[in-house]
Amino acid sequence: MPFKGFFVQARRASGTDSLPALGSFTAVPEYKLTSCGEYSDNGISHRDSADKHSVSVEWVAPADLAEDVVFRVTLVQSRTIFWVGHDSARLRLKRDDEGLRSRAPRPGLWVLAAEVVVTALLYRLAR
Repeated sequence: MPFKGFFVQARRASGTDSLPALGSFTAVPEYKLTSCGEYSDNGISHRDSADKHSVSVEWVAPADLAEDVVFRVTLVQSRTIFWVGHDSARLRLKRDDEGLRSRAPRPGLWVLAAEVVVTALLYRLAR
């Protein structure tokens, strides 16, 4: 099921309604970075309303974050049909010998997490 738009932020899993959104997303030409509150690039959204079937984004965790996170996703199918605030499964940030890693412990992990929550939401809505 195609969708027209999306918005993604990372949040603390222990308080997903808490602000600020965590970390930052990496800029890519097809998406638009947003800044909520005092932090930069902590949200990512669609740039146009062309049909989309998936979303791939890269998220960079704060260097000092020592909590589980979730990705909060909003999807837009049309101007009158949209779903707000669906969370991914909890993701645990791993520590290495030098402290908390600033990136995912495995390349693509955060990309996969955002894709999974969007794909799962689309599957549920299509049924």
